[in-house]
Amino acid sequence: KELKDKYTLVLCKISGETVGTIFYENLTSLSRGIEKVSELSFTVNKYYGKEGKINPLYDELKVERLINLDEKETYVIKNITEQNDTIKTVTAFSREKKLFRIAVEFEDICITLKTKDEEVPNSYTLNDLLYDETGWKLGTISPSVQYTSNGTILDILQDNKVSVTTTEKLRYQESVSSNWYDYIMNEIADQFECYPIFDSYNKLIHLYDEAELGDNLQLILSYDNYLKSKEKTTDTEEII
Repeated sequence: KELKDKYTLVLCKISGETVGTIFYENLTSLSRGIEKVSELSFTVNKYYGKEGKINPLYDELKVERLINLDEKETYVIKNITEQNDTIKTVTAFSREKKLFRIAVEFEDICITLKTKDEEVPNSYTLNDLLYDETGWKLGTISPSVQYTSNGTILDILQDNKVSVTTTEKLRYQESVSSNWYDYIMNEIADQFECYPIFDSYNKLIHLYDEAELGDNLQLILSYDNYLKSKEKTTDTEEII
C-alpha cells in the first residue's frame, strides 16, 4: 500500500452514506502490514473555534460506522473513548476484521478458486462460497496461484515442442471449521501457495504469488496519550 504524509478520512454510515470529512490533522496513528489487520486512530474535539462552536461530527462518531481512507480503504469503528465529554478518541480496523466473526465449515468438498470443475463431484468455487457467506469476492489472482501447467518455463524458453496446457488448481477440503479470515490467511494461503491481500474498500481479496507481492509496506505513526482524566468508553471489539 502506498505510504503518504497526508490522507483524506471520510466518516460514513453503515449503509455507506457520507456523513462528513475528518481533518487529517486529527489522525494520531496508522498501522499497516501484510499479515495483520490495518488499524487507525484519531481524535475529535467537541468544540472548535474561538466561539466554542459544537463540532457537528462529534455526535456522529459511533461504533460500527465506517471510515473511508482516500477512497481506497475502508475501516470499521470498533472503539470510542470519551474524555470529559469533550474529546473522543476513535480506533478503527480495516473492514476484513469482520471476517473473524463469520464461521466457515466444510467437509469432504473440493474447491477451485474461480471456475467450477463440473467433472468433479461435490465441487465448488472459493469465490462463490466466499461471496455467499461474507459478501466479499476474490479479486486479482496470480496465474501461478490459480493454475497448474504441464509445461515448465524452461520448456517454453527453449522452445521445446511441448503442448502446454493449464488447468485450474483443485484442492480437497477434508474438514474445515474456522472463521473466514483465518481460513483465507492459513489454509488457502498454504494450499494455493499465495499471499492474500485485502481490498477493504471494494471487499475484494487478491491472491498473489511471491514474485508479484512486492515489498511488505508498513506505516506506523506512533502517538502516546496517557489519560489521567475521566473516560467513557464504547467498544464493539468483541461483537465484530
